[in-house]
Amino acid sequence: MKSVSTHRAGAQHQAGSSQQLRARHVRQLSQPAPATVRPIASYDAPRPGPRIPARVVKTTLVLADLITIVVALALAFFLAARTGGRPSPDQYDRTWLLILLALPVWLAALVKYRTYQSRFVERRTQEFRRVAGAAFVGAASLLLIPNVWRFISVQRDFVFYSFLFGVGLLMVERELVRHAFAGARRKGKRLRPLLIVGDNTEG
Repeated sequence: MKSVSTHRAGAQHQAGSSQQLRARHVRQLSQPAPATVRPIASYDAPRPGPRIPARVVKTTLVLADLITIVVALALAFFLAARTGGRPSPDQYDRTWLLILLALPVWLAALVKYRTYQSRFVERRTQEFRRVAGAAFVGAASLLLIPNVWRFISVQRDFVFYSFLFGVGLLMVERELVRHAFAGARRKGKRLRPLLIVGDNTEG
């Protein structure tokens, strides 16, 4: 009789121990998981301003490039007239006609070299190579157009100066555009939404 009661007591003790272990296990599972993602420190970010359509921005940039190219070709023609042979009145007028005919070629070359796509001109070295390539095509058109129509003999100095002024002034203009975009982003304009997810030093 005593052995039976001892056996029952041992069984009850084992059952109580298993229930305690089960309760502890359930309690551990029910506890919330420790936080693994540190909260990002809040800061007063600029509120996004009215977003200007990308088409308007690119159109403005094309107009700025067009004005810059006209100025570059005008300076090249002025310098070529001083360093080379003095052009005749007829050659003077036809050179301006040549400049007007070459403007679409310059703009088409800038489009062809993807100078209006931000992902291709993020670095200044990339932008310089693409602008230089477009300027080379534009300067070459100053030689090809007269050969097609044979209405003017263009000065070689004019073509050389057109390339130099074209690259230089376009890069100056593009640098001003970079600063304009940076200033607009500091004021909350031209911003893009960004989501950062992770548990490293960045967030």
